[in-house]
Amino acid sequence: MTPFRENNLKTLVKDRYYKEHYPSVDRKTRLGIITYFPKPFKKNIHYFWGYRNHFINDTTSELPVIELTLQANKSEKLQAKPMLKELYQEFQLQVKEVLSDANYDSECILKFCPVHELC
Repeated sequence: MTPFRENNLKTLVKDRYYKEHYPSVDRKTRLGIITYFPKPFKKNIHYFWGYRNHFINDTTSELPVIELTLQANKSEKLQAKPMLKELYQEFQLQVKEVLSDANYDSECILKFCPVHELC
């Protein structure tokens, strides 16, 4: 989340979350959504203007291998497959396990891993 007045809920901003009204400070930023569950069966949605970091770490050394910063409206699910392909093709690393958070838990990613011998 970037420090724009559009992200500060204490300021009055007309059309704060209108997708076509970009913050004047950074025209390349996009509107993103964070969904979280503070209690069982209670869902909170938070909108923000900014960017998201997508990265792959080596679990042995805990160092980042690939990092990608994109606009906040880019889906995590769509970034996983190209990043895993790049890891396999560019670095020729033998991937034994893929650990991820719930955002990456989708059928297309789970099916992708065995086909490309990543898991």
